[in-house]
Order: sequence, then structure tokens, then C-alpha cells
Amino acid sequence: MYTLDQPLSLVKGIGPKLVEKLADHHFHTVKDLLLFLPLRYEDRSQRLTINELLIAGQNKLQEAHELVTVKATLKTISNQFKGRFKSIQRATIFDDTDSLNVIWFNNRFVMDSLKKGSEYYFSGKLNDRGFLIQPKVEPVRAETLHTNRLVPIYSSTLGIKDGTLRRILKNIIDHISEPKNNGGLAACFHQLHFPDTAEMVVKARERLALEELLGVIHHSEKLKQEWKKEQGIPIKVESEKQRTKNLSQLPFTLTESQLQATEEILNDLQERQPMNRLLIGDVGSGKTVVAGLAAHQVLANGHSVALIAPTQMLAEQHARTFAKLFPEMKVEVVTAKTRKQRNRSPEAELITANPGPTLYIGTHALINRLTEIQPALIIYDEQHRFGVGQRSADSANAQQRTPHVLTMSATPIPRSLMLTLFSHLHVSYLTDMPPGRL
Repeated sequence: MYTLDQPLSLVKGIGPKLVEKLADHHFHTVKDLLLFLPLRYEDRSQRLTINELLIAGQNKLQEAHELVTVKATLKTISNQFKGRFKSIQRATIFDDTDSLNVIWFNNRFVMDSLKKGSEYYFSGKLNDRGFLIQPKVEPVRAETLHTNRLVPIYSSTLGIKDGTLRRILKNIIDHISEPKNNGGLAACFHQLHFPDTAEMVVKARERLALEELLGVIHHSEKLKQEWKKEQGIPIKVESEKQRTKNLSQLPFTLTESQLQATEEILNDLQERQPMNRLLIGDVGSGKTVVAGLAAHQVLANGHSVALIAPTQMLAEQHARTFAKLFPEMKVEVVTAKTRKQRNRSPEAELITANPGPTLYIGTHALINRLTEIQPALIIYDEQHRFGVGQRSADSANAQQRTPHVLTMSATPIPRSLMLTLFSHLHVSYLTDMPPGRL
């Protein structure tokens, strides 16, 4: 019997070379391989007698693209060479109703795999001349893998033939242990890889989706509990009078939701537990200025800030925006482009020694400098473009005390979904647009 956490090296049919190949694609356990779901299914479940197939072909009832399966006995088989590298394999098969000609191209192994007088399932397409072309062949047995059913077709990214993968997965599914608390997960995998009907595929996918949802909720709750143990850097916030004065110097008036979001963020920054807040708003709703006000408070406390954008263009755009809105801020751009400039000029250090509180804006190039920068606040733009594991590592490795984290996204997420999937985050919404913006 196999368990979901069992290493693939213990699975029958998976040798050392295949274990290594699967590991290169991050497949290490039985569960990993079971979650490699089919891209699609070929319907080879339509079974006809040879006579029914020939009549349908003659009357043009059989579509050219339609796959059919016949259960028949092999009568004759021969191999014909066409030059040095080409060959044609011809066979005659029969059942109680009629006989049928079968053709394969460059499939010499079929000569060794078929035995005259034995019964097989032949699954393929009928051509205009009444020949069954390139059929899949499988001995008649109670349960088939490649014919006479809905047949799973997998992505070619693993570099493993579908037939080999089906045999391995069938062996796993037939011998998987079913813990009491799994709620039929083994049956779910069986229907995903070897479904009885198309309807069962849909139900199995829904069942797996529920399992994934529960897993995400559990992971979210775990992150929440772990985050509570972290020690952050409390930020002293300016008085309301001073903040009002600072806001009046902006070239526009903040919307109600911008003011609300700013207040929520500043309240978080004052706590010893590091902030972990998601700021959601449509493009043009003013997320950048809210993030800038948070960065302004951190810089005023003598700490640096890192803003990580997904692209160099966006990082440079943010730098221009902050320079315009907060001219007193010290801003430095850190991207692959500036890194190349530094490499060409070693004496020109990107991040100088003790530069004072600075807002560093960059791409992934900035992530590698977080330990050096020691930011008290990390801001992510479009947080879904950075892996959760990567973001956690950024925060944990930046310094002994965990920096506050503000992530921004224009992706609309329903509030009920936020409460379910991202319970480890506090959420602020920008629900109204600044004047003049659609």
C-alpha cells in the first residue's frame, strides 16, 4: 500500500533515473504525482462491432475525428519496409460480425506486442478506405488504461510517455491507503485520472477544489499565528495636526477611502507586532500616495523603506511619482539596470554606507539587498506576482526584527473571499476614485 507522503522511489515502476527526472520537476511524493492532473481526456469509450463501424463509415455516419474501439481477434500481421527508415505495419482483425484492415506507421514494436489468435481492444479512427489507422492496442481485460474508456492525456513537460505515466498512476491508485479523515480523496484521484464518466471528472475536480480551499484556509491560519509571534519596529506617528499640515501640501485632496486606509496603516505601524496589510484598489484609485504617506512616517522615524515592483518600468514610474509628491524624501532606484551600471563602475556603490533613511524602489534586484538596507517597512506592488514563500523569506531574512509589510493590488477580491483565504492579512479598500479619474 502507498500513502500520500510516501517517496516516489518506493513506487513500483519508478526507477532511480525516473525518480531523478521527476525530482527535477519538483515531484517527490505520491501526492505530488497524483496532483499532476490530465490536461484533457480522449473519449475512446465508444465501442462498436466491426460491422457497425464499417456501415457507419460507408454511410458517412462516422466522423473523421471520432475515436472508436472495437474488440477483435488478431488474424494476421506483417511488416513492410519503405526505405531505410520508414515502415508500415499491416494487420487483419475480426470479430463475430466481420473483419477489418488495420495500419500503423513506423511502429515496429507492435509486431512483438501482438500475438495471432489473441483478443485485443483496437482504438483509433476509420479512414476513407475503411482502414483503422494507428490504433491504440490493449489486451482485453476487466479494466483498461489506454482504450475502451475516457483516456487521460497529460502535459509533455515531464518527458514521460503517457502510457508509462498511466501505468504508474494506476498502480498507485489501486494500492493507495485511504485514511479515515481523507473523506474519499483516493476515490477522487481515481476519477480524475481514470474517470468512469465525464460527469465524474467534474465532481472529482470540485472535490479536489474543496480540499485545496481547506488547505489554503489552514495555511492562512498558520501564517496568522506565526506572524503574531514576530517582533516588529514600532513607528511613532506624527500628531494629527502635523499630519493634516502634511496632507495640505499634497497637490490634491485625498478621498475618504484614502484617508481611512492611511489611518488604518498608521495605526498598524505603531504596534510592536509587525503590520501585514493588503491595500486593494482599482488602477488610478491612489494606492501609491497612501503607500507614500506610510513610507513618509517610517522615514521620519529614521528607518528606511523598500518598495518592490514587478517590473523596472513600474519601479521607475513609482520613483517619479514619489519625487513629485514628496520632494523631501530621499529616493533611490535599485533595478537590474542600475546594478549593471554599478558593475561597470565598481567605485559607484548602489547603496552607500550609512546613507540615512531612504526609500529604495526596485525590482527583484532589490530583494537581494534587503539585509543590507534593513528596512522597517516593505511595500509590494501587485503582491500576487511575488510568491508567498518568497515574501515571507524577504521579511524574515531582512533583519532580526520583522519589518512591517504593506502589499498593494488592483485585483478585485470579494470581501467574503478575503476573510476566508487571507485571514492572516488585514485589508484596506480604496472604494472611490480621486476627482477627475474614471
